[in-house]
Amino acid sequence: MIRSVRLHHQRNVFFCRKERARTNGVPTPFRNSSRRIQQVLADEVRYHGIRVNSVNRGRSTTDMRHAAYPDEDWSTLKKPAEVTDVFVFLASDRSRGTTGEYFDALEYLKTNKEIA
Repeated sequence: MIRSVRLHHQRNVFFCRKERARTNGVPTPFRNSSRRIQQVLADEVRYHGIRVNSVNRGRSTTDMRHAAYPDEDWSTLKKPAEVTDVFVFLASDRSRGTTGEYFDALEYLKTNKEIA
């Protein structure tokens, strides 16, 4: 499922998607097509000052996840509030010029711990 959020005051579009489905290490066609759609959209609107990026927020403790995986150990999952740093970065002026990129929220946390 792709969720798109547009922040009108900053002209950002975020694609949030799950990166779970794989077949023998090969990405699914949907993942490839959603990445390509995001990149094409980024190329099409970049000259209008609109940035388009995608974020994999990773596994987190949500009601929808609990409904899908009721027996999963929640202690192994991040809380949604713990993976917001990448969204804050993308909505800030620090990401000016960043478009057409893919971000993994958990990797972003690991590599940007010094950014508060």
